[in-house]
Amino acid sequence: MKYFFLKILLLNGICLFAQSSEVYTWFDNEIGLENSSLYNGIEFINLYNPINNKHRFFEAQTFSNGNVSYDKQEFYNVALKYDLFEDQLIVKIENPKGTNQILLLKDKIENFEIEKKYFEYLKEAKFKNDFSPGFYQLLTENENFKLYKRNRKKIDKGIKNNAVYYEFKEVKPIYVVKSENEYFEVKRKRDLTKRYPDLKKELSNFRWNSKNFKKNDSQLILAINKLGQVLEK
Repeated sequence: MKYFFLKILLLNGICLFAQSSEVYTWFDNEIGLENSSLYNGIEFINLYNPINNKHRFFEAQTFSNGNVSYDKQEFYNVALKYDLFEDQLIVKIENPKGTNQILLLKDKIENFEIEKKYFEYLKEAKFKNDFSPGFYQLLTENENFKLYKRNRKKIDKGIKNNAVYYEFKEVKPIYVVKSENEYFEVKRKRDLTKRYPDLKKELSNFRWNSKNFKKNDSQLILAINKLGQVLEK
């Protein structure tokens, strides 16, 4: 709490002379992240040593610079890693005694950005259906819609040469649309045409295949943006 109020006081005095993200980064470097609320978490210990580079993380198993909104504070240019197996966000904090990897508390995370991808934590209370709470990647948004993607990985365990090995593989993602404060899952095109029958013609040009996730992203983004443009008229 002292860190929070000190941060506000100092930032109010200098924010007129630099971009806010640069000021926040300067302050965090001066004070030390080990003295911030980012240290309010659990130490991360990776119990699995995967083979064939089939790791549990989003994009890469190394840390990347990112931004996170945590415990009602903004942190920029911090080392982050997103665990898709257990849906956890990990931050690396350097301190005089060494390096710590901290699992941030989910209920304190509002959003984060990593590898130029933006994620929001959607709580269970927001859903009318059976979607599980967790981190959802925001693919696109307009005045009428938000399109989210839930990225996931599963673990495979095997034995080779009398040794146990692990591999993590992508699981079919979940696509969720938010419209008028209501969330619904999109598995196929008819989920949209059924919900918006008057826009069936506009959706007829879009195709996606449940086996091609990357193609699904681009086609769904185009479809949602097209729907938003039509509804804005």
